[in-house]
Amino acid sequence: LKQSEIRFRDISTSSPAYIYVLVRQPDGTRYFEHMSQAVETICEVSVAEVMEDAGILLGNIHPEDLEGYNAAVKHSETTLEPFHYEWRFITPSGKVKWMQGRSQPRWRENGALAWYGVVTDITERKVTEAKLQERENLLRAIGDNLPQGFVYQFMHEPGKGFYFNYVSAGVEKIVGLKPEAIIGNFNALGDLIVKEDRPLVEQANRESLENLSVFDVD
Repeated sequence: LKQSEIRFRDISTSSPAYIYVLVRQPDGTRYFEHMSQAVETICEVSVAEVMEDAGILLGNIHPEDLEGYNAAVKHSETTLEPFHYEWRFITPSGKVKWMQGRSQPRWRENGALAWYGVVTDITERKVTEAKLQERENLLRAIGDNLPQGFVYQFMHEPGKGFYFNYVSAGVEKIVGLKPEAIIGNFNALGDLIVKEDRPLVEQANRESLENLSVFDVD
């Protein structure tokens, strides 16, 4: 048992995420039974402060995420399923950081419920996701407002064949089909090609796929 405790403390001390044990007592009060050093870097509060008052962490959850956080905790309490949630945390210096928490609840003989878990700072990932989403929204806005054209992404995967992954809204003005009709049915657009032109289009498509060259056909 002592060796297990030593290993746990070594892992807890060296982990970039903070490892914790949160206990809810039968009377509903909560306290941290264990908190690793990483909480000081991530949340800008000391281990001693957190151990003395669990509200320092639980009370600094972003107001917009608090309802979802509480719902995730309640679900874990009632089902004993693992707690898993992503939320924003406001540090004492005013920084807003994204957290991802995972923990496993366990009942204790005295009627207390303890969560053994880990919280990771995922701010960098969330910032990257937001930038990618912003870029995608911009490209969609451009594609959907082209006056005489449309933007598409055409894919080929082994075992899946050809399919449209994305088609901008401009396609409806040109061929009369909504984007979702084309994405859901690969042949919907191809069926509109004049029969005499289909061999030319198919040949250009094969050359583009084989040579990884630009698909260019009139």
